[in-house]
Amino acid sequence: MARRSIRPGIVAEYKPIYSIPAAAELLECDQTTVYRLIWAGELQTTNIAISPQSKKTKQRILGSSIAAYIDRRTDHGTEAAAQR
Repeated sequence: MARRSIRPGIVAEYKPIYSIPAAAELLECDQTTVYRLIWAGELQTTNIAISPQSKKTKQRILGSSIAAYIDRRTDHGTEAAAQR
Protein backbone atom coordinates (compact mmCIF):
# COMPACT_ATOMS: atom_id res chain seq x y z
CA MET A 1 0.00 0.00 0.00
CA ALA A 2 1.36 3.38 -0.97
CA ARG A 3 1.93 5.94 1.71
CA ARG A 4 0.23 9.28 1.49
CA SER A 5 -0.10 12.39 3.55
CA ILE A 6 -3.02 12.56 5.97
CA ARG A 7 -2.75 16.26 6.74
CA PRO A 8 -0.21 18.02 4.47
CA GLY A 9 2.26 20.00 6.49
CA ILE A 10 1.28 18.28 9.74
CA VAL A 11 1.68 14.55 9.11
CA ALA A 12 4.52 13.59 6.79
CA GLU A 13 3.45 10.05 5.92
CA TYR A 14 0.48 7.76 6.15
CA LYS A 15 0.90 4.78 8.45
CA PRO A 16 -1.33 1.72 7.98
CA ILE A 17 -2.17 1.36 11.69
CA TYR A 18 -1.86 3.39 14.89
CA SER A 19 -1.95 2.44 18.55
CA ILE A 20 -4.49 4.25 20.73
CA PRO A 21 -1.80 6.57 22.23
CA ALA A 22 -0.34 7.31 18.78
CA ALA A 23 -3.79 8.11 17.36
CA ALA A 24 -4.46 10.42 20.32
CA GLU A 25 -1.20 12.22 19.67
CA LEU A 26 -1.95 12.51 15.96
CA LEU A 27 -5.45 13.88 16.61
CA GLU A 28 -4.16 16.08 19.46
CA CYS A 29 -6.65 14.70 21.96
CA ASP A 30 -6.63 12.32 24.91
CA GLN A 31 -6.99 8.55 24.71
CA THR A 32 -10.52 8.68 26.16
CA THR A 33 -11.61 10.77 23.18
CA VAL A 34 -10.08 8.22 20.79
CA TYR A 35 -12.03 5.42 22.52
CA ARG A 36 -15.22 7.51 22.26
CA LEU A 37 -14.61 7.99 18.53
CA ILE A 38 -14.17 4.22 18.16
CA TRP A 39 -17.37 3.47 20.12
CA ALA A 40 -19.25 6.08 18.04
CA GLY A 41 -18.12 4.37 14.83
CA GLU A 42 -16.01 7.34 13.72
CA LEU A 43 -12.75 5.34 13.73
CA GLN A 44 -12.31 1.76 12.51
CA THR A 45 -10.05 -0.66 14.35
CA THR A 46 -8.47 -4.03 13.83
CA ASN A 47 -7.27 -6.63 16.32
CA ILE A 48 -3.67 -7.68 15.73
CA ALA A 49 -3.50 -10.25 18.54
CA ILE A 50 -1.27 -13.22 17.80
CA SER A 51 -4.14 -15.71 17.87
CA PRO A 52 -7.93 -15.45 17.72
CA GLN A 53 -8.11 -17.24 21.09
CA SER A 54 -5.94 -14.62 22.77
CA LYS A 55 -7.72 -13.09 25.76
CA LYS A 56 -5.83 -9.84 25.39
CA THR A 57 -6.64 -7.86 22.27
CA LYS A 58 -4.22 -5.55 20.53
CA GLN A 59 -6.58 -3.01 19.10
CA ARG A 60 -5.14 -0.73 16.43
CA ILE A 61 -6.77 2.10 14.50
CA LEU A 62 -6.60 2.00 10.74
CA GLY A 63 -4.67 4.95 9.32
CA SER A 64 -7.16 5.24 6.47
CA SER A 65 -9.91 5.58 9.07
CA ILE A 66 -8.09 8.49 10.72
CA ALA A 67 -7.64 10.14 7.31
CA ALA A 68 -11.34 9.70 6.53
CA TYR A 69 -12.32 11.09 9.95
CA ILE A 70 -10.13 14.16 9.43
CA ASP A 71 -11.56 14.64 5.95
CA ARG A 72 -15.15 14.42 7.27
CA ARG A 73 -14.38 16.98 9.98
CA THR A 74 -12.54 19.41 7.69
CA ASP A 75 -14.29 22.56 6.57
CA HIS A 76 -13.84 22.50 2.82
CA GLY A 77 -14.66 26.18 2.35
CA THR A 78 -16.91 26.23 -0.70
CA GLU A 79 -19.00 23.28 0.48
CA ALA A 80 -19.54 24.91 3.88
CA ALA A 81 -20.42 28.24 2.27
CA ALA A 82 -22.90 26.56 -0.09
CA GLN A 83 -24.72 24.94 2.83
CA ARG A 84 -25.25 28.27 4.65
